[in-house]
Amino acid sequence: MPGMKYVDLSATAEDDPRLSAGAITYSYVGVAHRSRVFLTGFAILVGMFVLGGYVMEAQFHKPFHALPGTHPLTAVMVLLLATSLVMHRLLEPISIVRRGILLAVVCLSSLRLIEIQSGSIHHPLSAAMARWLAPYSDMSGIETGANTAMCLGLMALSGLLLSRAPRLALWAAVLAGFISLLGATGYAFRLDVLFGAMSPVTVACLVPLALATMTLYAHRRIFRIVLSDTPVGFVARCQIGFSSFLMVLVAAAQVGDKFASATMQNLFLALVLWLIGAMNVITAGIYDRIDRRRRKVERDLVIAALHDSLTGAANRHGLELYFSGLERELEVGVLLIDLDHFKLVNDRYGHKAGDRILATVSTALRGRLRERDVLARWGGEEFLVVLYNVDIEGLATVAEKLRLIIQDMVDPLGEVEHFTASIGATLMGRGERALEPAVARADRALYWSKDMGRNRVTLWRDLPVPAREAARALKDDITRAKPDVSLTGT
Repeated sequence: MPGMKYVDLSATAEDDPRLSAGAITYSYVGVAHRSRVFLTGFAILVGMFVLGGYVMEAQFHKPFHALPGTHPLTAVMVLLLATSLVMHRLLEPISIVRRGILLAVVCLSSLRLIEIQSGSIHHPLSAAMARWLAPYSDMSGIETGANTAMCLGLMALSGLLLSRAPRLALWAAVLAGFISLLGATGYAFRLDVLFGAMSPVTVACLVPLALATMTLYAHRRIFRIVLSDTPVGFVARCQIGFSSFLMVLVAAAQVGDKFASATMQNLFLALVLWLIGAMNVITAGIYDRIDRRRRKVERDLVIAALHDSLTGAANRHGLELYFSGLERELEVGVLLIDLDHFKLVNDRYGHKAGDRILATVSTALRGRLRERDVLARWGGEEFLVVLYNVDIEGLATVAEKLRLIIQDMVDPLGEVEHFTASIGATLMGRGERALEPAVARADRALYWSKDMGRNRVTLWRDLPVPAREAARALKDDITRAKPDVSLTGT
């Protein structure tokens, strides 16, 4: 159906990182499937001309006197195989008939190969086909060669194995295409070794038939790379097109007499070199764009994995990576910030307003921190700040500045009139290697700030002794109940 696209739903993100945005389409796969009818139609037309030439005693099967002709057996197998390829899609309900036709082609090609290998001068199959279809034609020197029989037999075998052993069927189709292209290349470059006994009319039948057979596998991975709507597929199609164009130029030069001139040889060589250079430049530019796009996707994935999507602050995994890379010879400060009465903001103005406030606070705090410090979203309306190489006085100063920043902040849309934050702060000693105990101390100091009226900073060292002892007891109970608590699991 025109406009339809093949969609690969089985591919994974490992195949292409852009799958996160949706499935990849392969519109050229549909083009390949639709071209099968035209390819097989051409082969049927040539095969009917050959048989019609035998009936009318014309020379359609051997248009060039010095070159081999096409045997009726070859024409019959071509017509049978082409008919089965047309029936593959158009007459799917009668697949039993199609398989019978393919089996007949396999048997005929096998019998012909046995005739050739026997070395006998008597060829009953070829003789019977000649008497039946060409009783009045001169068949001297005309026969179905081994290459032709193998090519047709492999294409028929590919069709039989399509549903039962698709990988083996694909290799059979590829090998058949290789044999047919050998004949075409031999005629193009005047290499008798390559085309052998294969006639030009047979080549004209087998090449489109081989291409039509390979379109059955257009949805397979090996062909989807070329047929995909991606820059890689575009590069592959350009390279195939350029290579085919160069082969046509070389073949045209071989057929004509212009190659005898040294000047024409030099001009032709310069043209070929220029085309090769142009193809390399074009494909290099495309590959460079592909690589830059890949690196951007990787960078975006890393940022998404280590940062909170709403606020842009680090998430817990990003904080863990940052903390694990710190040199612990110096002291580290920990601030736990909680926006006061944030539930009322969501209830009164809606969650969009709350998300906007969180993003605004995060942007403002990150703008006031040093590059070696980190701001992480700890959960809900809580933020965690890790300050590297700071003493207790510096920790208290930074905490107070951040509190004032939040207090003086305004809503960009003017809906929320005023909001504040309570902060708990603590200092990690040089001997501390885990972040969890420091976060627990900062959390206890934060709750003390809330108990004391909110919108204030409380240092762990300023807590009353009973409050600190209660926090230590709670920490010991948690440790005994869950000894494997990690940063990412808090």
